[in-house]
Amino acid sequence: MDRRLFLAATLGALAAPGALAQTASITRWKVTSSEGHDAIAFLGPLSGEPLYQNYYAEDAKAFPLPDPVRAEIAALWKEAGTAGFGLLGPVLSSKISGTDVSTLDAVITALADPEARIRPSLQKSPYWDEAEWKWLAATAPASSRCSRRCAPPASLPSAMRARRSSPRAFPSSSAISRPST
Repeated sequence: MDRRLFLAATLGALAAPGALAQTASITRWKVTSSEGHDAIAFLGPLSGEPLYQNYYAEDAKAFPLPDPVRAEIAALWKEAGTAGFGLLGPVLSSKISGTDVSTLDAVITALADPEARIRPSLQKSPYWDEAEWKWLAATAPASSRCSRRCAPPASLPSAMRARRSSPRAFPSSSAISRPST
């Protein structure tokens, strides 16, 4: 090694100690529950696609949905893929993440009026894509149809219909007791 190069590199490092120091990056997480995102994610297993069936087949079978509803989910999943929207669950979840998706009712409300509830924040985000928006807006249930399409199927057990129509299907975080320290 050239002694002059070694000496110059050593002196340079000593003269500028800040140049070698790294700033630690910090990620601040805000963790909340999201029944809506969970429901959207579960469309994958309900679609019957092999990607999900390898892992979630039993979960999907245990979920009580009539065959016509399962067929509609599968068809919508395939249509999203062929129309260029992508994987329905993950893409839909990112597209509506700028609106309230804390509950299943909030997701239904957002999709019933996507122009007012989804588009404003989506259009400002890096996830905006005009072609994908056109597909989403055309495919989302219109509010006039939502009362029919979004109601829990009559074939669901009454306990599940009651849970679906209640404001919160799962206990709030305040209902969970924390150990005292």
